[in-house]
Amino acid sequence: MKLFTTPQDFTTAALALLTAAPTSTKITTSYHASTPGKGLLTLKCFDPVSGAVLKYRTHRVADVGRVMGTLAQLARRQAGVPEPEDDGDVTMAGAVEAVVEKVVGAVEKVAEVVAGTGAGGATKGKKKKGKGKK
Repeated sequence: MKLFTTPQDFTTAALALLTAAPTSTKITTSYHASTPGKGLLTLKCFDPVSGAVLKYRTHRVADVGRVMGTLAQLARRQAGVPEPEDDGDVTMAGAVEAVVEKVVGAVEKVAEVVAGTGAGGATKGKKKKGKGKK
C-alpha cells in the first residue's frame, strides 16, 4: 500500500493504475467527521488483480475540493468517456482568481480612504447641530 501526501501525486498514480487496468480498478472514498466542519477524507484506488493499493488522506478543505474535481476525471477515464471539450466557459480557478482580484482591489481602496490618500478625502468638518424641540 502506498500512502500519498499530496493530491497531485495521488491523482497521477491513480491515473496510471486506471490506464493499466480500467475494468478491475476500484476507487473508494470515505469521510469521517469528528466535529461539524472538521473531518478526514480518505481515498483509495485498488486493483484486485495486481494487488496495488493507492491511498490518500486529507483534512484540508482546499485539498478535498481539488481531489473531488479530479475524481470526475478518474471516473470518466474508468468509464471510457472522452474528456469534455473546453468551450470557453469560466473554470472554477478562473472564477476564484477574478473574485480574489476584486476583493484585493476593494481592500486597497478602503486602505487608501482610511489613510486619507484616496479619492474623496478623509477630512473632518464641524458637526452640525440639529434643531431641538421648542
